[in-house]
Amino acid sequence: MRRHIYRLMGTGPKDDLPSNHLEGLHLSDDEPVRFVWAKTARQSPHNARMKSRIIKDLMAHRQIYKHVPDEAFQRKALEAAFDQAFTTLRLKAKGQSDESIAQAQKAKEEHKSMKARRFSRKKLKLGCRTEARQKMDAFSHPTFDGALHLECMSSEESSDETSKAGSSTPKDKKLVVRGIPWRSTRLLRFYGVLDEDDKLDKSLRPKRGSGRKERTEGPPKVGAFLPPTGVANWMISRRWLRDMQAVHPDTLELLEGLVVDPPGFDWNQFDALGYESEDEMDSVSTVLRSQRLVYPPIDTHPTVPASANPASSSLQYALAPLP
Repeated sequence: MRRHIYRLMGTGPKDDLPSNHLEGLHLSDDEPVRFVWAKTARQSPHNARMKSRIIKDLMAHRQIYKHVPDEAFQRKALEAAFDQAFTTLRLKAKGQSDESIAQAQKAKEEHKSMKARRFSRKKLKLGCRTEARQKMDAFSHPTFDGALHLECMSSEESSDETSKAGSSTPKDKKLVVRGIPWRSTRLLRFYGVLDEDDKLDKSLRPKRGSGRKERTEGPPKVGAFLPPTGVANWMISRRWLRDMQAVHPDTLELLEGLVVDPPGFDWNQFDALGYESEDEMDSVSTVLRSQRLVYPPIDTHPTVPASANPASSSLQYALAPLP
């Protein structure tokens, strides 16, 4: 609908909207569509005529929009679509005459684009790790499934996104990795193994484009983030759980509704990712506990017995006093 309105106005989405039309001034069907921006289609007889003209023209040129379903071309659907599009266009028209509104609208669009870029980076990271896991038999057990959720991925923020000056050039841009505090060291090691395998695989491929952006560690995400539904006990940091328990006594109860521990995996016989207590008893910095860890290569093909005893990583055990 918005595209067709622009077409009948004789302008484009990136162009400024036509100036305000005077109510009562006749406009023939041979002239481009114009609106009284200060009024709605109900408040302005002229805008009501333009609405009717646009809808009729859109229905007459149905063949232009081959991929739009027929139900979208029902009269009521078209009227609703016009009202929604016209509301947006009126805001744009008002923004053209009001600098503060224009700046607010621009900031809103930039924030929307920033969120889309960050989501795309998370999705790409998840895809690479999922692909790397499929190549490793050691991580085929369902207990690792919960680690490959989009909500478990750290955020990668461009270094110039928070710069007010906006002086960063494309060559200077870095991605600041901000982890999630609830993730255990064992989980970070799991991601590290997958990332190293992915890096090795990519290093053997022909290089194209400008290459991978440089990453740098930043502070962890701020806020009381809870793990997503489907994570296992071993993915949750014991120290984080105790810190949260001190501030939010109902944390354990909330987590019990989120955690899923698939049977058939014995962590006592699987030390490739280290032991659960390591990130809780060692003096690991907050940043490193919530980010990626660098460590030597490990054997990713150990034998995992069928018997399981998940008690060593249970939530109740996590609240036991540290020795």
